[in-house]
Order: sequence, then C-alpha cells, then structure tokens
Amino acid sequence: MRVMERAIKRWFWGKIEKEQYVNLDLDGMHEVVRETEKAYLLSVEGCTCDGEYDVYRKIWVPKSCTLTAEEYEAEQNRIDKAFEDGRKYNERLVAFCKANKIKGARIGLRTATLIKKIEDAGLEVPSKIA
Repeated sequence: MRVMERAIKRWFWGKIEKEQYVNLDLDGMHEVVRETEKAYLLSVEGCTCDGEYDVYRKIWVPKSCTLTAEEYEAEQNRIDKAFEDGRKYNERLVAFCKANKIKGARIGLRTATLIKKIEDAGLEVPSKIA
C-alpha cells in the first residue's frame, strides 16, 4: 500500500500553532494520517529547541494549503531559481560598482545596500535583466 504524502504551503507555516519549546520541520513531504472532505491530518516531525528529544505531532491542514509531490518540487525549483537569479544580480551590481569606482562595494552586501550606493553616486542602477 502506497503512503499518501503532502507538503504544506510556505505561507501557511506561520498559521500553525506550535509549542514554544518545539521546532517542527514543516518543509518537505509529510505522511497523511487521515483525510476529511476539506483537510488532511499530517504527521510532522521536529525536535525540542535544545535538540535533545525528537517530537512528533499530528496537525490538521486544509487541503487548499497543501501541495502534491510534483507541485512541491516545482515550487522548490522556482525558489532555487529566484535565489540564483538574485545572487547573479547582486554579483553584477558589485562588478558595476567596482567598474565605476564606488567605494565599499563587495560580495556579501545586501542588494538594497548596493543599489543605495549606486544611487548615492548619482548613477543609474542596472536593470535585473541582463
């Protein structure tokens, strides 16, 4: 018998009640324990804040707030691509700053900080599209 699994949408993570001393691992796929017309009872693993004990919780999540394995993988790919695009844009801004002799620009600065340095120098910020 195949076990049905669902992932929880990221925006719903903050709406899940948690004990203060528990860190639930909400990312990834979770086993469906029970199902009603409108919700899934998911088995979620976690640990105590000190990491000493494993914790297992069953939480109800509306079906509209879950993803199938294929949807979860597509969402992860979208997040990874957005991160990579942001990293490349940040590197382009650093190179632009160095080419225009803007002081203090380096890898590791936030993109917003680099944009502010470029604007303060009176230059036009390069677009995100290369």
